[in-house]
Parts: sequence; C-alpha cells; structure tokens
Amino acid sequence: MYKLYIGEGLSYEYELVESRVRVPAENRVLIVVAYGIKITAIDKDGGEFSQVYDKISPYRDKVEQLVDRFAGLALSPYHLYEVLDDIVEMYIDDFELYAFDSISDHSYRSIDMAI
Repeated sequence: MYKLYIGEGLSYEYELVESRVRVPAENRVLIVVAYGIKITAIDKDGGEFSQVYDKISPYRDKVEQLVDRFAGLALSPYHLYEVLDDIVEMYIDDFELYAFDSISDHSYRSIDMAI
C-alpha cells in the first residue's frame, strides 16, 4: 500500500485488492483470483472517499505495476474509472487466457475451484 500526502490536509492511499471471478473454460467454470485497485482520498477531518476497480487482471504483477504508476502520478480516486476504462481494454482477455493456460498445463495456479 502507498500513502501520499497531497497537501492541505489531503492524502491518497493506493491498495491492491483481491477478489474472485468465474471464468468459463472448455466444459467447466473456473473460479480465478482477480486483482484490482482501491484508491482512497482522506481529508484532514478523517473523511474518506474510495473507488475500487476490483477485477482488472488475474496477473498480480500487472496490477501491482498499475498501483505503482497511479501512486507515482498521484491519481485521484475521482479519476480511477476514467483512466482504467481505457487500460482494462488491453487486459480484457487476461482471465480467459489465464484459465485456458491453467487447464492446458494442469497447474490450476491461483484457481480455487474447477466446476
């Protein structure tokens, strides 16, 4: 997690978040770990505003790079969806590729269940 002090009593926190997503693959459904980003703005009075984009990619390193990049740019939570809408287009196939790779090499890495 990153914490940036923006000034005038305002700070931003950037976090990697984890959830699960169902991915159809061949004749089954896999439950795959999904990584996302949470950005929280905290004002001097302790008020908070957060935005979460929770299913960006099953590849942790890709999402960690985004967290690093957004923290380096001091991206506001108010702009998270605007920025990620364009980026997520590049990652749209990650879940399907991840599921099929896991099935083909029988590794089932980071997969909770195959139904």
